[in-house]
Amino acid sequence: MPTLLVIEASPRYDFSTSRKLTAVFVDRWKVENPSGTVIVRDLMKTNLPFVDLPWIMGAFTPPDTHSPESIAAIKVSNDLVAELKAARIRSSLVPRCSTSRSQPS
Repeated sequence: MPTLLVIEASPRYDFSTSRKLTAVFVDRWKVENPSGTVIVRDLMKTNLPFVDLPWIMGAFTPPDTHSPESIAAIKVSNDLVAELKAARIRSSLVPRCSTSRSQPS
């Protein structure tokens, strides 16, 4: 059974072109993969912790030496990596802001 991981990043929600394009892609993917699973990771709604000392200790020391704080910190990271690895297909439409200005004719 195929798995699609959709990573949303636009803070504009309903006003976002990238979210609208992603929705079209997901709808078409579901039609072609009726038994597939879609996982949506919305970075605007996911409270991801900053990399801090407990995370660093969890990432760069043997597991048997982890403190409870390191175990908790690295679990978030491990869960997200597992989500990435489980998905056969990943969709990440990232918002693009143009800084160019239109010149009047």
